[in-house]
Amino acid sequence: MVVEGVVRETFRSVRRATVDYVFLIEVRSARLGSKPQLPYDGPLPKPGGVLYVHAFQRTPDAPRMAGPGGYRELPAEGSIIVAYLYPRNGPGWQFAYPLGFEVRGRIAADDLGPLTPQPARPMPVPMTVEPVPPGSVPVIGPVPIVVRPPRRLGVQVVPIVIADERGLRITMVVPNSVAARAGLVPGDVILKAGGQATRELSVLTDHIVNAGPRLALVVRHAATGTDDVVEVDFGHVP
Repeated sequence: MVVEGVVRETFRSVRRATVDYVFLIEVRSARLGSKPQLPYDGPLPKPGGVLYVHAFQRTPDAPRMAGPGGYRELPAEGSIIVAYLYPRNGPGWQFAYPLGFEVRGRIAADDLGPLTPQPARPMPVPMTVEPVPPGSVPVIGPVPIVVRPPRRLGVQVVPIVIADERGLRITMVVPNSVAARAGLVPGDVILKAGGQATRELSVLTDHIVNAGPRLALVVRHAATGTDDVVEVDFGHVP
């Protein structure tokens, strides 16, 4: 997806090996790329909406590892940019690697004020009908909403094409994550999740969110070039 917009805010988090960034971009226009490697078929953001775009840079003393080493440069707050984005493995978006944007100008510092007001949307209250004896009036009331922690595989991936196949190449594995415990390493390519080809990031994300305690992945191992079924265990996630 190609988005023109303004970088309103930047959030920064320093970790041991990387400095992670999240950019809040106010959208001016959005369109699909003319020749996308993996076509995106989701809804386009509307002018005035906001996107959260993730990026990272390796710290100077970080050990060398397979995969991308971080974006060469990142946009400053107030920049007017054209961003080339992929859906992220998780909430939000990520810049196309290694330089997924062009700076087209800057807005005045006085214009870095509140975002364009968004119409308020009422939150629907889930309802349930309790079983009652015959002849009684059913009682309708709200269902308690249980907030569960997000389920994460623990990898960063980029879409790639291998021969006639499409997949998601792992560029980073979070230590002690579900992926790390399953033996996944940078350079491995995820070809299927739950029996469905991972031609898009959204396919993997959907299966991670909706899988039971375990999820079967078809992985092409970087070390051997062979395909194998790897079961990842989400059993520790309630």
